[in-house]
Amino acid sequence: MFQTYSLLANLLLLKTTSYKLVCLIGFGTVVINVQNSTSYTIPFTLKNILHQLTLLVNLFSSFVIRKAKAYFCGKTETI
Repeated sequence: MFQTYSLLANLLLLKTTSYKLVCLIGFGTVVINVQNSTSYTIPFTLKNILHQLTLLVNLFSSFVIRKAKAYFCGKTETI
């Protein structure tokens, strides 16, 4: 999934919105292809994405997704 990837020199802890601590182990660039409402596919680059192992769903920037005129479906977990 990562186009580029680097391990963190030191493990970092991130506090989630439910106040749980998760361990971050790396970061990188992820490119996903999203389809807009006219069925045109757009490559979507997310930079400095943090990698963690314990959360079921990773976080994406909702601002960037909305700016590309895409949306995240909570029922099917697709963009």
